[in-house]
Amino acid sequence: MKKIILSLLFIVLFAGPLFAQPGERPRHLKREQIEKLNLSDQQQETLRALRSTTQKEMIDLRAEMRKMRVDLAEMRRSENPDRTKFETLTRGIADLRVRQSLLRFDAHQKMMNELTPEQQEAFKEIQQDMKRKFRDGRAARRQGPPRSDRGECDGRGPGPRN
Repeated sequence: MKKIILSLLFIVLFAGPLFAQPGERPRHLKREQIEKLNLSDQQQETLRALRSTTQKEMIDLRAEMRKMRVDLAEMRRSENPDRTKFETLTRGIADLRVRQSLLRFDAHQKMMNELTPEQQEAFKEIQQDMKRKFRDGRAARRQGPPRSDRGECDGRGPGPRN
């Protein structure tokens, strides 16, 4: 039962490769990757609590941001949009994005502080592997079909080619 809970925790904690398309940025650790960390029961409990707290705070930030975006959309549709209100809402949304980034950063740092040096090294290797897979998939998507199949322009503008 503990293994199942631990696996689910880390799937949620490190958020996507289980559902990622090739080249899509992975956000979740796979079960094999989690097992490489060899966490103690205390570490598991601490990381569960950290994940729960972080998720709740992130939900609040996202909700606040959505409300501000609705207010921004309403303001834009008004007949006389107020520049000051627009600036206040835009800066507020930007501030919330900064707070989200800091929350993710702080959670990551707290998680790393819970890991032993060996676990930290294993985690860094897992991250590097995930980044490499992301880059490889992204590069494959960018190549696309050969130029002759892309409908490239010859520089003479639209219309039939003679």
